[in-house]
Amino acid sequence: MCTKKKKIIICIIAALLILFLGWRMWPHPLDKVISADMDSITSLACNVSISGLEDSGDSYIDSYTLQALSEDDEHFQNIIDILKSTEYRQNFRNLLPWSITSVDAGKNYDGRSANVLLAWGSEDNENCYLSFLDNNTIVISSINGDILQIYHPINRAVLDELVDYIQIHGK
Repeated sequence: MCTKKKKIIICIIAALLILFLGWRMWPHPLDKVISADMDSITSLACNVSISGLEDSGDSYIDSYTLQALSEDDEHFQNIIDILKSTEYRQNFRNLLPWSITSVDAGKNYDGRSANVLLAWGSEDNENCYLSFLDNNTIVISSINGDILQIYHPINRAVLDELVDYIQIHGK
């Protein structure tokens, strides 16, 4: 009888482990991550920061911005295409029963970050803020920052593409 209980417990633990790993590894398209239809997005704004040290030892921060892009702007669709070029996987911290209050890239930070604000209406729940902290971490939040969700892009080149595009076309 005791070995039967052990087998049942082991099977339950294995099933829970498979469920958790499946949940973590299951890819989601951007519209599911932000809980909005991508076709309903009417405007966006984005910026990139690049920081580091020059050869002389002087520090620098360069910022590039594309402001108030609407649906009829060519940059709008290009930024949306970059964001949609990958799917996103959840982070285990999204399962915590308490709110996530801060996230950082830690040792993975390479001096580059990108932020994108997407809007599909004028209400607080009709927009979201995407912060690419490094090639593997994106934080999705509401505009007032009260809800943070952490995701991992499958295509880790998304930050590189955003940085390159905004650096070339931004101000």
